[in-house]
Amino acid sequence: MAKDKQQVSTNEVIPTQLLSVHYPKICGVTETGHVVAVETTVQQKQDPLFWSGLTKIKHEKLWLPLSKTKHQLLDNDWLAVS
Repeated sequence: MAKDKQQVSTNEVIPTQLLSVHYPKICGVTETGHVVAVETTVQQKQDPLFWSGLTKIKHEKLWLPLSKTKHQLLDNDWLAVS
């Protein structure tokens, strides 16, 4: 997941469901139906647990937060809007 620990506003997040997880490529689909390529870091590409986890997330059809600008998965989870 992206290393940036700063808070991200909801305007900068794309809810994404994974379509395919095949090393080294990940594709997802947004809530609006757009297909996006999910970018990975060098560290993520070398992490077998990362790939195993994403395969399980894809199988369960869970939605993940994706950065709008970098198309990277976020590690600070969803934000609660007050």
